[in-house]
Amino acid sequence: MTTNMESILEDLNSTQKDYAKLSRQLNRMSGTVANLTKYVDTMEQRLGDRPQDITANDIMDPEANGEPKQMPTQCQDVFENGGMRFMGDYYIMIKPAGVPHAFKALCKMVNSSGWTVIQKRQDGSVDFYRTWEDYKRGFGSLEGEFWLGNDNIHYLTSQEDTMLRIDMEDWSGKRFYAVYNHFRVDGPKHNYRLHVSGYQGNAGDSLTSLWENHDGMPFSTKDKDNDGRFYDSCAQHYQGAWWFNNCFEAHLNGKYYHKGFHKNYFQRDGIQWNTIHMYSSLKAVLMMVKPADHPRNPTSNEVISDA
Repeated sequence: MTTNMESILEDLNSTQKDYAKLSRQLNRMSGTVANLTKYVDTMEQRLGDRPQDITANDIMDPEANGEPKQMPTQCQDVFENGGMRFMGDYYIMIKPAGVPHAFKALCKMVNSSGWTVIQKRQDGSVDFYRTWEDYKRGFGSLEGEFWLGNDNIHYLTSQEDTMLRIDMEDWSGKRFYAVYNHFRVDGPKHNYRLHVSGYQGNAGDSLTSLWENHDGMPFSTKDKDNDGRFYDSCAQHYQGAWWFNNCFEAHLNGKYYHKGFHKNYFQRDGIQWNTIHMYSSLKAVLMMVKPADHPRNPTSNEVISDA
């Protein structure tokens, strides 16, 4: 009997110790939750103070606004100086070499590098069937869908050898990527001609394929036809704007089709990457640039800057 009582008392004492330990852990967790709640409330308040529509055209004169004259030229500069260490979206003022004014950019950290996003498609909220002037200056919202602007893309890709990454998702949830080790867009005097090479990835090469090579093609819109088709306007026919040849293997500025309507077997005027699917429009796209991992010297006939 005595032995049983001693055993019960030992169990009770052990249970009381476990309870006290759990209580201390619960108190610590409650404090952590309180701190996190306070942090989230602070961040929500700060986010509430931000402008609701962050456009791709937001510009800033550093001297007029009292900002430092030295600014990052691209998102990779921020990463190399210790910023952008977590996944997510960063909205940063950048000033590429030669650009008249700094502008706000969407930056992302991918594979331990800082990438500047130049195009985003995700929900069809923005019309991409636009004029030459619209594509020149950029349109949309950095927090939604946008085109950064051909002028800005030209400056970004002309300051040093640049690479392009395109992340794509289809309506079944499959994700694809295409990386081009060399990517540059000429200025307006050469109609924003595309220079691209050095494919790698799992999406297939739809920019420099033999069938419709987009390398070397100027940009075309519905009101400015620079494509390689002599009898028709690719931009008008396919309801978009791109570096069309005759006409495309890739067209990421086409119409946005939602699931159930994303397969157009006759017109193919959606968001297309033909090595993924010839007739099915994509669900989401990100086009991003950063300095090339292996810079190369331009050939003598390449245009570096014609702004």
